[in-house]
This record gives sequence, structure tokens and C-alpha cells, in this order.
Amino acid sequence: MKVRLTNIEIICDVELLDGPLMPTTPIPPVVVVPPVVAPDSPAPVTLALPPGFDRLTSVGFGMLITAMDRAGLTPIGVQGKGPAIIAGLKALYPDLDVYLSPSDAPVWPGHGSIDVTIDSGKGGWSFRVDHVTAWKPAGQR
Repeated sequence: MKVRLTNIEIICDVELLDGPLMPTTPIPPVVVVPPVVAPDSPAPVTLALPPGFDRLTSVGFGMLITAMDRAGLTPIGVQGKGPAIIAGLKALYPDLDVYLSPSDAPVWPGHGSIDVTIDSGKGGWSFRVDHVTAWKPAGQR
């Protein structure tokens, strides 16, 4: 339905408006451009092993924090889920030869088994060597 109003006077403040309310020329349609959508899954990012990863706990701690953040894991969320920690580490550092101990702790090259949470996950991440399981090369495990 189309309504056309003509010969209408509208007084707004002190100005007098007189004329058609609808334009006589058609308004061009609005073109909607869809937004550019990023790919669902970005290409996986992997990092090289930094110097000192097998000697310095500070380097190992930094690697752990980076990998857990990238994997979306939290200290409370990983309790009893050692395989998730290992998967998160290997996803970011594929050359890191870390594996799971019988007690569900990561076994880190050069350090052995490590405790990765503080106060059972209530206080955050840690990188404390617990000396329970010694690291062994792949052929000797």
C-alpha cells in the first residue's frame, strides 16, 4: 500500500514546510555486504624448544603457562587429567618429549616428573620437580 500526502502544511517552530513528504524518485536499495568471516580453525601454531627447556625450571614454567593458556586449560580443570596437559604441551611444542608418569604427572626431559599445580589447583600453575619419576628416553620407558 502506498500513501501520498500533498498540500500539507507543517509548522515547526517558525518555519513553514510545504511540499510532498515522499520523494518522487525511487530510493536505491541498500546493498548489504556480508562481513568477512575468519576461518573456523586457524592454522595450528607450533613453537621450537627454547634453550634451557631441559635444565632451567623457569624456562619450563614459561613453556607450561604458554601451552596451557593456548590450550584453554586451567589449574583446577586439569586435576586428574594428565593426558590433557601432555596434549596441550605437545600441540604447541611437538618436539618436546614429555610423557605421563604412572602417577598422572608430566615427565619433563632433564627434570623428571613435575607437579604443575599449586595446592591441588586452587592457587595456579607451578613447575616443581617432585623427584618421583625420572625422565627416560623413548626407547627405555
